[in-house]
Amino acid sequence: MSIFSSQTTWTGMCAGANQSPIHLSQGSAKPCKGTCDLKVDGTNATSGMVAVSDEGLVLQGQNYSGSLGSCTYNNISYSCYMLLINHPSHHTIEKNSQADGEVIAIFMSAQRERLQVCVQFYVNPSPGPSIDFFKQIVPYATTTNQTMLQLTGWSLQQMIPDDGSYYVYDGSLVFGECTPAETIVFKSSINIDQTDFALLVNKVTAGSRNIQALGNREIFFNSGPDMGFMPHDNKTYLVMKPLKPQKQKKPEISKVDLKTTSAREAAKEPGTVSKVAKHVNDNWDAFVEGFFFVFFTGLVILGLRYMYPKVNVLTGVYDWVKNTTGKKATLVAKPVSSTLPPQQ
Repeated sequence: MSIFSSQTTWTGMCAGANQSPIHLSQGSAKPCKGTCDLKVDGTNATSGMVAVSDEGLVLQGQNYSGSLGSCTYNNISYSCYMLLINHPSHHTIEKNSQADGEVIAIFMSAQRERLQVCVQFYVNPSPGPSIDFFKQIVPYATTTNQTMLQLTGWSLQQMIPDDGSYYVYDGSLVFGECTPAETIVFKSSINIDQTDFALLVNKVTAGSRNIQALGNREIFFNSGPDMGFMPHDNKTYLVMKPLKPQKQKKPEISKVDLKTTSAREAAKEPGTVSKVAKHVNDNWDAFVEGFFFVFFTGLVILGLRYMYPKVNVLTGVYDWVKNTTGKKATLVAKPVSSTLPPQQ
């Protein structure tokens, strides 16, 4: 008989607030980073005691010790002392239907605080760590007494989905006195072989606790990248994280402070292009002025010769200069200074 067939008679804290299980949805959950840090120990457990009880299929550490494995949650160490397997699942995720089953690893800290890690499973023959996880437990459970198991290559890591994302909320154990427990429920599921699931259904009466009211509790969701494992194999592990894309900085544009005298003079100084343009303009203006001076002078001389054909105009100009200055006019040819460097 299953204790879940009659839940109205439960005592202790089972009628109080913050009970498990609940319905979980990522849409109503708050993101959780840094404050929801779970790391599961990869150390293999070597032995355990398995039995079928009213609560479900139960695996305990040998001599009821916490020898099934360990974990740290928010830097607090916990030891796993019990594993509970039920069908169908207790929690519902996103959709309202239950999974084929659920496995719950129950931990306790040195301060006797409870932590439960829940993972749903479905019948699927695809190979994977979870197939061997169930295969070393389910076939050996009986209703008559506890069976001592010698486990080989078995660890709690085998029940952790590859996706690694999980929900976190304040809950309780789903049996007994409903002791308060921080509850972690993985979003993804794991697989169980068809043969092992058939054995589970045959040995364990179907049953799970009803969905409880959320109340004023908050649900948090950890997307998984920060989750890690702690294998005890005396090896050093390097965690690689993708680099964030580097932003290219815009080149700095230096500004001239026009308050200083030197800066004002520098600002007034034209650039190279301005200097070239000014040089071309100055030369062109000089050329145009000289051209028109010669042109109009020639026109004046031609006009005078036309009006006074018997008068030597050039001789008149020469005489005018002589009478004005009182000196003999001479034409002096001066060498033009060369801009070229002297020849060696």
